[in-house]
Amino acid sequence: MSRRNSEIKKEWLTKEVSKKEANAKRHMNTEFLEEMTPSLLFEIDVNDEVKTWLKTINEALQDSNG
Repeated sequence: MSRRNSEIKKEWLTKEVSKKEANAKRHMNTEFLEEMTPSLLFEIDVNDEVKTWLKTINEALQDSNG
């Protein structure tokens, strides 16, 4: 196999893996989203990271709305 063909094959395989990873992530996110509840979210957010993000987003939205 020539170097060029090898590069093309490697590029194609990389794209195929990326597509499969994206599909798997999309599927997992959908599944988890359907099962996630506010109480479960805050139960696993032991360092209040999500709560802090949500508060920051809320404050930014309040500031932008005047």
